[in-house]
Amino acid sequence: MLVCCTGASIIACWRACSEAPYGIPDDNFRGIDWTQEYTDWLVNSRQFTHATYKGSYFRGIYNWFNQDFDTYVALAILAPEVASLPPVAQAGPDQSVLPGTVVNFDGSASVHTDPTKALFVYRWDFDASDGLWWEAGPFPAAGEGAVGVTASNVYADTGSPEDYTVTLQVTDNGGPPANPDPAMTDSDTLNVHVETFQVPPVPVTNGPWAAIPGVPVTFDGSASFDPNPGDTIVAYDWDLDGDGVFNEVPDDGTPVAPGVVTKTFAAPTSGVATLRVTDNHGASAASDAEFIAVGLAYVTAYENCWVTRTGRFTYHYGMIITVENIGDAEIQNLEMTLTGVPDNRTIFDDMSLLGTLAPAAQAATACDPGAKTADISTVLNRRVPFGGTWEWKAEFDSDGTHYVIPNLPPLAP
Repeated sequence: MLVCCTGASIIACWRACSEAPYGIPDDNFRGIDWTQEYTDWLVNSRQFTHATYKGSYFRGIYNWFNQDFDTYVALAILAPEVASLPPVAQAGPDQSVLPGTVVNFDGSASVHTDPTKALFVYRWDFDASDGLWWEAGPFPAAGEGAVGVTASNVYADTGSPEDYTVTLQVTDNGGPPANPDPAMTDSDTLNVHVETFQVPPVPVTNGPWAAIPGVPVTFDGSASFDPNPGDTIVAYDWDLDGDGVFNEVPDDGTPVAPGVVTKTFAAPTSGVATLRVTDNHGASAASDAEFIAVGLAYVTAYENCWVTRTGRFTYHYGMIITVENIGDAEIQNLEMTLTGVPDNRTIFDDMSLLGTLAPAAQAATACDPGAKTADISTVLNRRVPFGGTWEWKAEFDSDGTHYVIPNLPPLAP
């Protein structure tokens, strides 16, 4: 690199240096790698400093103490001699598409930073997950890639969303014949996100479930369906103990038909059940967890005992609730608690103590129409649309064991 003048134009400086009796230095002269110096300071950072004075020198004599502008000029003159400027590949922005549509790729924004060279070959690889096709041979297989400034591809529907890394590699022509260099390449990638027309199958169950101990409970998911034409459900998986693990034996029931299992609960209990279905593409979906209530005491009837208007649209109802022991064991210290009501009601009084109930016996919650008192009472708002349902909790003793059974349905099974 030669710097023969300061304060002059770059052209004048170049002319002076080109006529000087100093040659271009070796790549590594006086411990300075000029090619790397050029890359670090001009190509990469474009920042210069005169602190180390590596920018210019007289060959074999001494470093020239100069200003930043001199270093810039010297590096500019050095560029075509000791450093080959690379091509820059530009594959374009990421894309998100539907399956089956044509995806167009355009590498025309790619450039060469050396004005004496040109881009010669453009190679496209449509999916880097299986390797780049040019690493295996000179031509791409059908659907693997293409050659050219632009390219296009169609991605199939795999049944689930997919992401593909598309690679563009550009190669230059090595420069003019009079001063050729080895061909240089550069690569750039973009991401193609391909959605799917496939939707997961839809799990449908016969839940929630209410039962009594000792009687098999049927869990039926056979009404589940796959909305995609031609697709089928190939697997039904049940989790009946709420541990998130499906098809455990015997905890998750005994299969009796596709999508159908049965399970017998020996004692009062409560829990949740979930059905997971999978289609022939591997797509799956799980139902919401639905309640299992295995109890002895269930509500069998509702009756209004009295009503008081409390506002323009609100009414306070005292209620008589009939509860029956539908099991085959006596229950003691029965306590029934109202835990859920339809959307147009709010709970005012929620608990009734009903004592002992023999199998098949019934009891009614207390209600006094004269005193307008009741164990169970609710407030109705006529401006709120009806929706939701009644829900109960039973707490009792039986055979020396204390049970708490939440999520009981509105009526006995």
